[in-house]
Amino acid sequence: MKYNSVSTYFSKIQNRQLIPAFLPVLAFFAVYFLILVGEVTPIFIDESALLIAAVLALVALTDALVALVIFQLGIKRIRTKVSLGERLDAYANWCLVRYGLVYSGSWMLVVALYLTGLEWLSVAFGLHLLFYFLIWPGRERLANDLNLNNAEREVIFAK
Repeated sequence: MKYNSVSTYFSKIQNRQLIPAFLPVLAFFAVYFLILVGEVTPIFIDESALLIAAVLALVALTDALVALVIFQLGIKRIRTKVSLGERLDAYANWCLVRYGLVYSGSWMLVVALYLTGLEWLSVAFGLHLLFYFLIWPGRERLANDLNLNNAEREVIFAK
């Protein structure tokens, strides 16, 4: 992907990650609302519900941790590129991979809520959303992730 400016770059990279993030959020709220009004009854309501919810929540946590590890491995390869433009393009792609893994964890929590209806999953989903914002690709994060030198930082932080 080619960008006209740094602002366009950040706008596109953030939009590529924000728009797909709304789908699991909307699905979670829809399932939660349908359970509250009684339109959907959880499939598992016995003691197996806790086990299923815990396993799916653990899978979501594992997805987040795998996303962090894979992203760090990708960043190490990106840092070896000479051109800042090449590094920015590769960084955008690796951010998409990282968020894809985090999205899959969100869907696991949606499925867990649908199957079990356990309310503590809303707290787990809220923490998962907080994780989205902790790994949000901003200018400072990009500069730190790519270990940019002062001249490159000036280009990134110029408005």
